[in-house]
Amino acid sequence: MQNRKSGGISHEKAFYAKDFEDIRSLEDVCDKVKPTAAIGAAAVGGAFTEPFLRTMAANNERPIIFALSNPTDKAECTAEQAYRLTEVCTTL
Repeated sequence: MQNRKSGGISHEKAFYAKDFEDIRSLEDVCDKVKPTAAIGAAAVGGAFTEPFLRTMAANNERPIIFALSNPTDKAECTAEQAYRLTEVCTTL
């Protein structure tokens, strides 16, 4: 995001930055930006919360959720949480 109130962006990222309101939570980003995919690589366990996953599902018929962080206690969510909370798989 251009004009960030905190953190700023590097010169290399400026080309891709968009003018957008200041958003503080992942849930709000999901609600306002409506991404089709979430890539978790920050090793913040539980970062993909139930509200976030449900919003991803509300915005996308088949949301793409990659919780890639290791070890598993650092994963943003479990595969079971991603399937159940997005209701992509109802047989769990």
